[in-house]
Amino acid sequence: MNVFRILRVELTTGSFKEEVVKDDLLRLFLGGRGLAAYYALREIPRGIDPFDPSNKLYIFSGPLSGIATLSSSRINVTTRSALNGVYTHSNAGGNFSYWLRRSGYDGIVIEGKAEEPVYLVIKNGEPSLKPAKHIWGKWTGSATKIMLTENGFPPDETKAGVAVIGPAGENLVKFAGIRFSDYERFAGRGGVGAVMGSKKLKGILVWGTRDLYRDLVDRSGFMKVNNEIVKRLIAHDTTKALHAYGTNVLMNLIQAIGGLPHYNFSGTGLIKSIDEVSGEIIKSKYVVETHGCFNCPIACTQITMVKSGAFKVPGEKIKYEYENTWALGPNIGLTNAEPVLKMEKLANELGMDTISLGNTLATATELARMGKLKLDLDWGDPASYIDLVYKIAYREGIGDELAEGDYRLAMKYNAPETFTGSRGQ
Repeated sequence: MNVFRILRVELTTGSFKEEVVKDDLLRLFLGGRGLAAYYALREIPRGIDPFDPSNKLYIFSGPLSGIATLSSSRINVTTRSALNGVYTHSNAGGNFSYWLRRSGYDGIVIEGKAEEPVYLVIKNGEPSLKPAKHIWGKWTGSATKIMLTENGFPPDETKAGVAVIGPAGENLVKFAGIRFSDYERFAGRGGVGAVMGSKKLKGILVWGTRDLYRDLVDRSGFMKVNNEIVKRLIAHDTTKALHAYGTNVLMNLIQAIGGLPHYNFSGTGLIKSIDEVSGEIIKSKYVVETHGCFNCPIACTQITMVKSGAFKVPGEKIKYEYENTWALGPNIGLTNAEPVLKMEKLANELGMDTISLGNTLATATELARMGKLKLDLDWGDPASYIDLVYKIAYREGIGDELAEGDYRLAMKYNAPETFTGSRGQ
C-alpha cells in the first residue's frame, strides 16, 4: 500500500530525509493545505524574519491529486509570508501536483539556505541538488525550459513538473510568486517566491512512474461516481461559461452590478468602457487556445497572443485570468486589453503576483496624485506602468520602494487610506 511521504530538503547541508506521515494525522487535516498548516505552525519558529533560514517552505499535494478525481490538481505552498510576516498559503493548478506524487513524494519541505543557487530534481524517489548559477537571473519561462532539457525532457512542460522563481523572487520582491507547469500557473499570494529566493533555490523538477491508483479500495466504484460528477459539472451553465470565456467572464458580470473595483477602489458605480478587457472581447480578439489543469474538465484557461502594435509580445503566448486582468486593468485605470495582457506576461515571466503588483501600482498612483510620492504617474498610463513592472522586479530606483508592497508603501507616506488589503496583503 502506498503511504503519504514527505521529502525534507536541508539546503544548508545539502541533505535529504524521507518522512512518512501517520495515517491518523492525515485523517485530521484536509488535503495538502491542511497538513502543511499543521507542520508550519509547529515547526516555523515564532517571530522570525520570513527570510531567516529557519523559515520553511511546504510544497504539498493533496491525497486525490494525480488520479481521475476532477479538478484535484492543485499544489499548495505554505510558509511565513514575505509580504506580511505571518502564516500564509498560496496554491496553483497545472500538472506539478500530479508529477510530484508520481515522483514518489506527496510533499516537499524546504529548509535552510544554500550557499549558491541550486535547483532540486526528484526522479522516481531519488532527489538531487544541481547548480543553478547559469539560470539564476533567467525569466521563469526560460529557466523552466533549461531545467527540463538539462534533465532529458522536452521543453513543452507536459512530461515533467517544474516549479521556478524569476528575478522578482531572486531580488526578494515581497510579493514574488512561484511559477508552476504546465504553462504559467502561479502560487502568487503572500510572497512565497521571495521566501524561495531567499533560500537560493531557483526551481524544482519532479518526475516519476509511481502508481497512484493502488490506494483505491474500489476503483470501479470510484470511477463510476467520478464520471457522474463530471457529467453534471460540464452540463452546468457556470462551468460552460468558464470554459467558453475563462475566469474573466466575471468582468462584465461584476461590472453590471456596480461591483467592479477601479482606481484603487476609490471609484464608485460603473467604470466606463471596460468592454475591451472583458472575457467576451478578449476571447474574440486575442485568445488562440484554451487549456485545462490536469484532469479538470472545465478547462477555463485562456491563452492569448498580442501579435501587433505597441504592446505586442513577439511569439509569446499569454495566460490570463480575471483577477490579474482586473488588478492590472480597471484597478489602475486601464481599459485596453493589450497593455494589460503585456503586463500580465511580464509579471509571469519576472515572477510576481499580479494582484499585489496591481494593488501596489494603484497605491503608488494615488500617492503620486496626492503629491506624496515624487513620481510622474496617473491613472491609465500604460507606458509608465510597464516601466515600473521592470523596476519593481529588479528593485531599480523607485521600484525598490514599490517592491515592498502596497501596505508598506502606504504606511511610509502616512496614507493608510490608499491601502485596500487586509493584514498587510
